[in-house]
Amino acid sequence: MHFKQVSEIENKFIKFELDYIRQTPTRYKRVERADLRRLGIFSLENLYKALLRSREFDKREIEKILAMAVGIKLEYYIIILDIKLYPFIKFEDARHYNDKSFLLYSQQQSIVLKTGILWERLLNLIYFVIFHKKLDGNTHLDEEVTYTYEDGKMIKVITKRRSKKRYFFDKIRQLGEGKEMWKFMLDYEGILKIYEDKFLNPEKHKYSPLLKYCTADETIDPNKLLRNLNQATNAIWPNICSVLEREVAPYRFQDEWQIHGKDF
Repeated sequence: MHFKQVSEIENKFIKFELDYIRQTPTRYKRVERADLRRLGIFSLENLYKALLRSREFDKREIEKILAMAVGIKLEYYIIILDIKLYPFIKFEDARHYNDKSFLLYSQQQSIVLKTGILWERLLNLIYFVIFHKKLDGNTHLDEEVTYTYEDGKMIKVITKRRSKKRYFFDKIRQLGEGKEMWKFMLDYEGILKIYEDKFLNPEKHKYSPLLKYCTADETIDPNKLLRNLNQATNAIWPNICSVLEREVAPYRFQDEWQIHGKDF
């Protein structure tokens, strides 16, 4: 993949954003906080230049990494579309429904699940950049212990699940001389686990923690759902580019996406 091709892909994302802004009624623009600067968060051009300067990757590997990066940026873009749809759901679509709670539930679930996909793609890319091979298949078995009752007796149940994230962070911990700058990723391990335990895994495998907000006079702070999106978009990408160029990861996390209002 040449620089010209990378630029063309980058320009497509910019065009999508500009088209969206032009088609959005003026009264919604303040609510959605559209900001073109966010397109630089997962800059394909910056990554491409950093890969070339590193002199660690052959042509095939660079093409593979850039293809993974396009997938990351696309996932980020459709998450932002979900966020931008909020005013339409709140002010327009909701007029046609007696209860808009299920519309909001659909949007909340979409953000949670897509954020999980975004993070999985990020870890896949970073692992490939470090180790020059796929993360897929290199997994640990995580054990989850639960208890149930049968014939009046409490029974211990052990469920084993494959964990790519556990394997990823274990490998990061083991990095030695020349690779230790990648250990900035360890800052995200605990944050990811909290989000997965509270939202992502229950939403996929158990009773939905978001569903209760559809059936009760209760709301969830939307910024709790956006926490891991903020983590993914804030500092990781420039840090990746810096480490590739043999520099210390200079950036730290700050909150960006914020949605105000109890009806999210």
